[in-house]
Order: sequence, then structure tokens, then C-alpha cells
Amino acid sequence: MDLDDNKTTLISDYDKRLQSAEDELEFTKRTYCTQHIAVNVQSRYGIEVRRLFVATTYTRTVAQFNQVREKLCDANRQAYLYVNAIDISLWVALYMVAKH
Repeated sequence: MDLDDNKTTLISDYDKRLQSAEDELEFTKRTYCTQHIAVNVQSRYGIEVRRLFVATTYTRTVAQFNQVREKLCDANRQAYLYVNAIDISLWVALYMVAKH
């Protein structure tokens, strides 16, 4: 089985050790597990903020994403900054780009 194609995605919880695998798999995409991010958000900022974070992951348009992200910012600025520091192309399906 060939894993090095644009149909394969490595999903991690920020595990830097997977970087070497990604480097070897030229066409394989990499994403972050939103469940792990949600757990981190909840442990740092609480369940309500986690719900807002999870809502961002289900958005289907840029407008929806920005609207929910603004609600997150209003609810907890620190949580917003934490989430905003994570490359959205690695956890928001709307912004994920296939490797070629």
C-alpha cells in the first residue's frame, strides 16, 4: 500500500515527531486533531469556550468561520489568541489545501 498520495492525511496532536514522516511523504497532507485541540482549550479556558472552538470546526463558509471566531474572541480573548496562533490550514477543513 502506497501512503504517499494526496488521499492520505496524517492527523496528529502537534506531535513534532511526525514531521519526519511528513518530510518523507511528499504528497501526504498533515492536519491536527481538533479533538486534542478542543481538550486543550477546555482544560485552559473551560467548557463554554470549547463549545465555541468546536463550532468553528464545523463552519462551511468563511463568513460562518469568522462569525464563530468573533464569538470566541468575545467570550475569552486568551482562548481566541491561543486558537488563532494555530495554522488554520491544519485544523479547519474550509482552509485545508491539498498537497500536489
